[in-house]
Amino acid sequence: MRPAAAILALAAFAGAARADPCAPQQIRWLEDCSALAGQPLTGVDRLRYLAAGEGWVTMGGEARVRIERIDPADLGAAGGPSFLQVGRRAMLHADYHLSPDGPRVFGQVMALGQDGRKPGPRAQDEDRFDIAQLFVEAPARLGPATLRLRYGRQEVDLRNRLVNTRDGVTVRRTFQGPLATLAVGGATLTAFRLHPTAPRRGVLDDRADRNETFEGVTLDGPAPLAGQAGLFLFERRRPATRWLSSNAAERRMSGGLRYAAETETWSLEAQATAQWGDAGAQSIRAFGLTADAAWRVDARHDVKVGPVMAYASGDGRPGDRRLGTFDPTYPSNNGVTDAPFLFQTNYLALGGDGSFQVGPAELGLAGFRITRASTGDAVYAQGRPVAGLSGGGRATARLVQLRARIRPTPHLEAYLSVTHAWVGDTVRAAGGRNATYARGQFTAYF
Repeated sequence: MRPAAAILALAAFAGAARADPCAPQQIRWLEDCSALAGQPLTGVDRLRYLAAGEGWVTMGGEARVRIERIDPADLGAAGGPSFLQVGRRAMLHADYHLSPDGPRVFGQVMALGQDGRKPGPRAQDEDRFDIAQLFVEAPARLGPATLRLRYGRQEVDLRNRLVNTRDGVTVRRTFQGPLATLAVGGATLTAFRLHPTAPRRGVLDDRADRNETFEGVTLDGPAPLAGQAGLFLFERRRPATRWLSSNAAERRMSGGLRYAAETETWSLEAQATAQWGDAGAQSIRAFGLTADAAWRVDARHDVKVGPVMAYASGDGRPGDRRLGTFDPTYPSNNGVTDAPFLFQTNYLALGGDGSFQVGPAELGLAGFRITRASTGDAVYAQGRPVAGLSGGGRATARLVQLRARIRPTPHLEAYLSVTHAWVGDTVRAAGGRNATYARGQFTAYF
């Protein structure tokens, strides 16, 4: 699942990318700058298309500073601290296409750091210098179909809420291994067997986590109402988990259906996921559902409003040899807002999101009521149960977020947001209190 507060902005971003396939996208290897051949380019845009024999090289980069105030973490439960942290990210990539229909090599390097976090930085917060992505891709024509084989370290685009790039933290999420796509007509079949990359803080020391395996297959194609639908089946194996009622080795299958559609006046995205497998001596039976919609009610200022819901089951009867805790797999850290207060398991979020455009600025407001799906399971934060937040009532928190995204030029962006949480009685009884999260993020990119 990804933060619902970003959905409308991402939809607008995707719309711009469709109009201009060379425009910077969230996953940079999706960009196609081949149409720039022979066009007059100036300034840094000249790096977007560099002729190279029969092919071309596209370069791109990003420099980002993010300032965050968390007051307090974990909604104050279990002594969650308050702190101000500053994260820095610099990334540069080159995408070499040997010919218009030939192989490509994509490489990206990064230098990342963070200061101020309490009790200290996590592995996903710092990486002095490393290879963010490096893969080779070879296409082949098979009659009317196109097969693409890719191998290496890569960000993965499965168009699925269970697999997120985790752009909200300093080190983005990547995987290592083979991935293949077979496209025919409007349908695409994707198969992969990957290991997540384990970030380390030194220089050129990131490695694949061979203890964890992620493999699966997806089938995507056209659907009614000018939409896209997808079937997926994933398997995730890892040596240990951090659920309230399980810390065992786990083999978990995730299967489901997703649907997305967008027109000039509305958009809709929904996904249903069933999970099964084994966690030690327990069998897994879990379920998740997400849905959000938006309507453009005023074209002049691009006013959009719509409901958002997210459900992830909890373990209703700990100790009954059946684990009901939903695994959001590889999500963002935040849930439905920018605030990293709550993790998307044992979780029901109901609310709405709206935005409108004023000149170069997009302004937004979102509000949600968060409850636990099961009172027998914990409240989770950052992928772990928060000490003391199990039992009691269902109400967890009410969240309200204000945000502003400003793009004064095609290469500069400022993003500001404030989220306030009013905690429920269960959180307050465990020592928690109302909390505020504020972010200021400034990005230069090409």
